[in-house]
Amino acid sequence: MILDLDLEEKETENVSASLGSLEPNLELREIRTEFEKALGEYLKADDSMRVLFWPTPAQDILQGKFSRIDIRFRGGRMQGIEDLAVHRGHVSVRDLKFDVEALKSQKKLLIQSVGDMGFRMRVEEGDLNAFLEASQKRLNLQYPKVELKDGKMFFVARVRTLFFNSKVRTEGSFQVNRDFQTVDFRASNVSLNSLPVPGFVVGNLLSRINPIVKLKKFPLVEQIQIELDEIKIQQGYIELSGS
Repeated sequence: MILDLDLEEKETENVSASLGSLEPNLELREIRTEFEKALGEYLKADDSMRVLFWPTPAQDILQGKFSRIDIRFRGGRMQGIEDLAVHRGHVSVRDLKFDVEALKSQKKLLIQSVGDMGFRMRVEEGDLNAFLEASQKRLNLQYPKVELKDGKMFFVARVRTLFFNSKVRTEGSFQVNRDFQTVDFRASNVSLNSLPVPGFVVGNLLSRINPIVKLKKFPLVEQIQIELDEIKIQQGYIELSGS
């Protein structure tokens, strides 16, 4: 189930999120505080991160359960793929159970189970290009760069093979591989110096690029079993959503 999420923070959530610091029960307040700190191991925000704890019976919290939490962040970097900056994100999890003893004694966030959850994240074109530049060696490409327009992505890079060493321009889109939980690039048009490129060269290029991102590399994804459902290409950014 994908929860109804948006990427704009509401004023009411600002007020609700601040109530945790006013919790009169010291032990409950410490659990929330340690939870936020431990979450920072998996998700670091260059700009801001706010965790909203929805009302949960005190006894449930003491046993390691939150009825719902919402995490909003700007300039986020997830453990496992720190080179990719997420401009803005919203993650919502219901019926979250965690090892409260490990949290208190080891300062570790060990999630045991979750109910319904969903996420939406936005990655800007500039941040995606910075990620590709940092991944040149892994991709075995030189000077990779993307341009994002409504529904389309244009990719340019210098490619070296046994047959040529030249700049290749492709037009295509992102595709979610649900079985392997990866983000792949699918080319619809490839040209080399404005000339069509043979299919085997296209295959060679795609084998270098894909997968662009592996969700299983994220320890947080493994913890809460996130599944990527959709990627939308907008003007100047991409938006990822899942459950």
